Amino acid sequence: MMEQVPIPQMPQHQVQQQGLPSYYNEYNYAMANWAQDMSSRDQVPAPAFPHPFYEAAQLYRQSTNLRIGAFERFSSPHDMENYFEKERQRGAEREASIRAEYYRVQAEHNDMFQQYHQPPSRP
Repeated sequence: MMEQVPIPQMPQHQVQQQGLPSYYNEYNYAMANWAQDMSSRDQVPAPAFPHPFYEAAQLYRQSTNLRIGAFERFSSPHDMENYFEKERQRGAEREASIRAEYYRVQAEHNDMFQQYHQPPSRP
């Protein structure tokens, strides 16, 4: 069995002074982890967090009492298969979008290159 990792918390007096709700830390750490996952998935630079916050978000990710497994996530095998189908469709659409943008920009660069690197015309 995995060891329970405590969720890092902002000192209670700071939370009260700032008027933040008790779930503030969990929300922020979950959103930080989501942002890191999405940046990794979409091949974009990861968000920059101060080192103490980054470490706290990593501890939150490792917290076993917050993990939701596949069985808890999907109410039936049918729901799970629907999720996979939607993800495949989303991935195919994203792939087409990325390819279209890449080749459009590549064509613009090629046009620009040819425009500036043509030999001078002779009279």
